[in-house]
Amino acid sequence: MKTLRLPVLVTLALFFVWNSGAIAEDAMPGNIRVVKVKGTVDQVNNTTKSSAPLKEGAFINQDHSVKTGADSTAILLFSNGTTIVVRPSSVFSIDTFTQVPYDSTGVQFKDLKQEPSVSQTKVSVKEGAIIANVAKLQKGSTMDIGTPVGVAGIRGTIVQVSITRQDGGAQSVNISVPEGSVVFTAPNGKTTALSGGSTISFSAAGTGAQPTQLTPQEAAEIVAQINEALAGLPIQAAFEGVADGSAETGGTGNNGEGQAGGFGGDGGAGSVGTAPGGGGGGGGSGGGSTGNSTSSGSGNGTIIIQPTPNPPVS
Repeated sequence: MKTLRLPVLVTLALFFVWNSGAIAEDAMPGNIRVVKVKGTVDQVNNTTKSSAPLKEGAFINQDHSVKTGADSTAILLFSNGTTIVVRPSSVFSIDTFTQVPYDSTGVQFKDLKQEPSVSQTKVSVKEGAIIANVAKLQKGSTMDIGTPVGVAGIRGTIVQVSITRQDGGAQSVNISVPEGSVVFTAPNGKTTALSGGSTISFSAAGTGAQPTQLTPQEAAEIVAQINEALAGLPIQAAFEGVADGSAETGGTGNNGEGQAGGFGGDGGAGSVGTAPGGGGGGGGSGGGSTGNSTSSGSGNGTIIIQPTPNPPVS
């Protein structure tokens, strides 16, 4: 049995207090894998502001942002089953993402309807637009998408959040919900509930008109982009190679299927696969080198690390 042990950043037990007042015991920083990159995409450390190119197969950590250029996109897969499409000319911040470790054996993320374990997620859209497919959250979980004019609370839905800069620099936010439901909270505390098939725009002050219905074509376009992203999720375990206490075996990525490729064993001696379609790597708990999207690496050692083909920006 394989238990997905999320990256260990501290040795003490972690407890996180959220806006709701709930405490997530045993939660650890979650895994976020870069499934697809098209065009020019950078990851930015929110603390140091340093940046580096974001590459397919890499992991990206909380407290980092994804910045896409014109005609560029990125697809991110969170270990709680959330898929995010970052649209062109956007800045998307992963402020906080923690999750209780869980048994990842046999998890097929492209078909996941409910998250495997309790998680707490706070992300924000600074510029541009994202589309999110959020698996149904468990009791005690939260997911908030921040914007310049308020916060969208998600329970399990498909949602598009887009920001438009008005004349004079003011920003307005549009939230479209083809499926599921969202509750938007303005800075003054006023809430607006959005059900499936609805859309609404909010001004810089967080005020908005009444929700209106998406046209069938508008809803279909949003869902089609998410379906395309889901179709490209790895067939192999998306988080294979993450240090989880059991040996890994190598794998071979398939470019047509977008598989994730193999990683070395947790103890460092496991075989390593090449991955033309998704980044081969080193040992799950080893200090070995990591491969890029067209080569393999090897792993050895005993120090638990997150096996990142492209290390996060420090």
